[in-house]
Amino acid sequence: MHDRLPDYASLKAFCASETFNSQRILIDRLRALGLDQYVELPQIAVMGDTSSGKSSVLSAISGIEFPSHAELTTRCPTQLVLSTAEAFTCTVCIIRVKNSKASSPPSLKLKEPGEIRGAITELTKIIIDDGPAISEDMISIEVSGPKYPNLTLIDLPGIVRTVADNEDPSMILNIRDLVTSYLQKKRTVILAVIPANVDMHNVEILQLAESVDPSGDRTIAIITKPDAVDCGAEKQIVDLLLNRKKFLKLGYHAMRCRGQQDLNEKMSIHEGVIKESKFFYNHPVWRNISPELLGVESLVPKLVNTLQNVINQSLTGVVEEINEKIEKCTEQLQELGEATDTDSKRRMFYCNFVNQLKQLMKDAITGSYESAFFRTDCENQEEKNFSSEEMVSGKQSSTHIRAILCNNIEEFKNGIMKSQNWFDERPRSSLTVGDFVEVKRGDCWFVSKVHSITHRATFFIEGSSDSYRFDNENWRFLQEMDFTKLKVRIAKNRGKELRVFPNYSLFCSLVREVVSNWILLTSQLLQCYIDSVLSLSQDILEHLLKEKFFKLHHYVLSVIKSTVEECKIKAKDAADLATLMEYSPSTVNDDLHIHLDKLRNRRLEDVLRKAASSGSIQIDRAIAMMNALCASGTGPEKEAMDMHHALTAYMKVASARYTDVIPMLFEQHFLEKFEEETIKNLMLAPDEDLRKILEEPSYSTQRREELHLQLTSLLDSRRAINRHI
Repeated sequence: MHDRLPDYASLKAFCASETFNSQRILIDRLRALGLDQYVELPQIAVMGDTSSGKSSVLSAISGIEFPSHAELTTRCPTQLVLSTAEAFTCTVCIIRVKNSKASSPPSLKLKEPGEIRGAITELTKIIIDDGPAISEDMISIEVSGPKYPNLTLIDLPGIVRTVADNEDPSMILNIRDLVTSYLQKKRTVILAVIPANVDMHNVEILQLAESVDPSGDRTIAIITKPDAVDCGAEKQIVDLLLNRKKFLKLGYHAMRCRGQQDLNEKMSIHEGVIKESKFFYNHPVWRNISPELLGVESLVPKLVNTLQNVINQSLTGVVEEINEKIEKCTEQLQELGEATDTDSKRRMFYCNFVNQLKQLMKDAITGSYESAFFRTDCENQEEKNFSSEEMVSGKQSSTHIRAILCNNIEEFKNGIMKSQNWFDERPRSSLTVGDFVEVKRGDCWFVSKVHSITHRATFFIEGSSDSYRFDNENWRFLQEMDFTKLKVRIAKNRGKELRVFPNYSLFCSLVREVVSNWILLTSQLLQCYIDSVLSLSQDILEHLLKEKFFKLHHYVLSVIKSTVEECKIKAKDAADLATLMEYSPSTVNDDLHIHLDKLRNRRLEDVLRKAASSGSIQIDRAIAMMNALCASGTGPEKEAMDMHHALTAYMKVASARYTDVIPMLFEQHFLEKFEEETIKNLMLAPDEDLRKILEEPSYSTQRREELHLQLTSLLDSRRAINRHI
């Protein structure tokens, strides 16, 4: 019930309908739960120099006697919670902030108002003994009774510029830092106490307040010691009090509190209030000022109204921040993971980690990229403005291993297809009328005959009015093959066979030469597999472990590298065997005959195109050109052409087979085995190793404890809010 998100409509209704005291009690409860360490709470903080009369102001407002300067100066924030009630009750305790692990004495239940001063002194000494001279831990004083207003104030240590010989000089800066931390909180109303007998332009607390609240929206200035102003010099203070000189939205207020002589004479707080009223009433200058700007009796309702306004304005924002911080805190705890301080916790953490590693590896290898891990990788690519070609190539996405390997396999196939080098392409540099060329139309290439050539380095083809420049890329010469090397090889290896039969021994030798070129390409493909899985593994480890558990990261990576080496040997052996089999030409695939027939008929097709160049095929002309084709060329030329056709046809079959087999072998003997063996090897880790590799950095342990404390405070605060709605 209490874990639900607050109903904001109900919250607004609560702010509108509930009494101010109920709202104030809720804020005080949130502060007691430590929420103000994580979310700024609406409050009024009393600040000023140590000699500004700050303690006397608090005493006048609250009716509580605070320790005098001679007894003990304020060394920590003091929360003063005043409530109107029929009978007197008082509880004084320490609220730990920074020193949360330090023990705190039990809350003090007081029976008389006169016991409060001694309780403050006692708890202040405990805080000082536990740590530095100036502490962020807070003394909370909750007082109820018929003479107390419904008001909460935070009193801060007075600003000092020098310290006694037996005091720590760091107090000066520590107090300033503490005061500044409260000044900077946007929901804090600054109650700046300033003595009237100093130059207002040099009052430090006003300067500090102006630096964080330049428009004066949340600052009230309390002018003390007006009785110390020389006669005739009151105008400067009056102008300030009337908001004429340095404008503050919440204005100024003057108080005449008990001085040191009054305290020495044991003047009570009530007597001090009476003396203050007489002073302002009888003074020739102050009696002309509105009573709303003078004295404690008019200040208290002003402060109550101010606190009510800031609570109403802030409560909805406080609830929103609580929910946001709960979500953020929960996410950070999830990122940190559970503590690993016992064998069972370490084993549970480790098994969960290995299962996550296994799933991400499986998703990457199968190409299932639904996980946020893969989406984050794609978002990073978009942020880096990679080109679409780089994205498609997979070179920039190390987690999308299936896409990477598909591109690697395609490059492998292209390399295999280009490895047949038993002939050279005869270069062409000149073009004449009647030559056949290939021209590009759209994405396709067509064979066309050159019809005419102009003196402007352009030519026209038959059946088209389009012109083509010599230096344009939308045409090319027809490929002409130079079989010189092949003819030499045939001549050197000639046996008793007739020239009409290709030399089988030479055929096998040429096949082996081509296949030998595949070894490097195959090795390169295997290395692509290796690089891809290592890069993927590194990315997964960084994703799962972030910057934690460096020893675990190192251990898992060493297991992965060892597994990669084992799988590499098996995959290489399988690939070597497949390559060795290709050294002996063999196939029962009918595609061999189909490819061979196409190659043999290609020249005939060219002849028929030339015969039809006039627009219609003339049988006699075609037959004559075919006979001329059969009679053209020498015996060695024809013999080389036949060998070329046989080699080309067979290698089309063999290369297609090889480019299918090798990736399948790598899938079986490397990729699948890698995933299987990696998880198997990782799960064999003994408890002794886990104790070493799961040793958590001290800062992670500390951070987890801090987050748990924060989450507890946030959740308790949300429950407290819901109980009030």
